[in-house]
Amino acid sequence: MRVTKEITFEAAHRLRFHRGACRNLHGHSYRVRVTAAASTKLLEDRELARPTDPETGMVVDFGVLAEAMREVLITGVRRRGDATFHVSPWDHSLIVHKEDPFAEAILAASMKEELDIGSQRMIILDVEPTAENMAACIGKEINEKLGIGIGVVRVELWETATSCATWEPEA
Repeated sequence: MRVTKEITFEAAHRLRFHRGACRNLHGHSYRVRVTAAASTKLLEDRELARPTDPETGMVVDFGVLAEAMREVLITGVRRRGDATFHVSPWDHSLIVHKEDPFAEAILAASMKEELDIGSQRMIILDVEPTAENMAACIGKEINEKLGIGIGVVRVELWETATSCATWEPEA
C-alpha cells in the first residue's frame, strides 16, 4: 500500500556543463510528488512494519507526509532530537553545485559584507542540480523526516508540465 502527496515550489538553478540554454541561470515552478509506503525497517514494538497501521488503516497520515515535505521544501525547518534549526528551504532558492562560480561569487560577496548572505537562499549540492539529482536529494531529505516504518519509495520532480524526473531508492 502506498500514499502520494504533491507540493509545488519555485526555484532557480543552472547546469554548468549543459550545452544548451540550461547552462544559463533560469527558474522553474517545480511540482513534487512524493510516494511513501510502509518499510521493512525494524520497529521498536513490532518485528516488521505492516502495510498499514492496524488501528487507523493508513500507511501514513497525509498530514504527516505533507508536513515533512513542507519542512524540507518550503520552511527549511530541520529537527535533530530535541534541537530545531533552520536552513535554506528549496522554495525561492538558487540551487547550485558547490563548485559553481555563482555560489562562489555569492559566498565571496558575503565575506566582504557586500551582500547579506542571510537574505539569500541558496541550496548548495554535491551534485549537479539536474532534475534527476534534485529528485534524489529531496527524496532522501524527506525520508529522514518520516518515522520508523515509513519510507519514501518514489519522488517525481516536474520542471515543466511535460518534463519529469523520477527517483526511487535502490533496494
